[in-house]
Amino acid sequence: MSIKLSKEQVGKIVVGTGKAVVFGLSCLALVVPHVENSINAVKRLTAKADYSGAIKAIMNSDMMSSYKQDAIEALLKDQDEAYYKSVIEVVNSSMLSSYKIDTIKKLSK
Repeated sequence: MSIKLSKEQVGKIVVGTGKAVVFGLSCLALVVPHVENSINAVKRLTAKADYSGAIKAIMNSDMMSSYKQDAIEALLKDQDEAYYKSVIEVVNSSMLSSYKIDTIKKLSK
């Protein structure tokens, strides 16, 4: 069994397939960042929080180097896990860096 298609029909199939691929890629571009954010949130919530984890979060943050230094200096050692989780959440938040430092200093009192 063979199907005979004209050049025009093949062209329409190619264009239609191309549009479907572009639409699919556009949908992926919208979904992937949300999936990545969800995965990162789960990692943060389930990870054991300690001094080294807080340091790592600070160093991997988008804060400027001087703010990172201030955050590390304000960080207390030998605290419970809740303290370090709080610090990590502050560091990973969308607050301005100066507010992050102020908050970490308040947590450290």
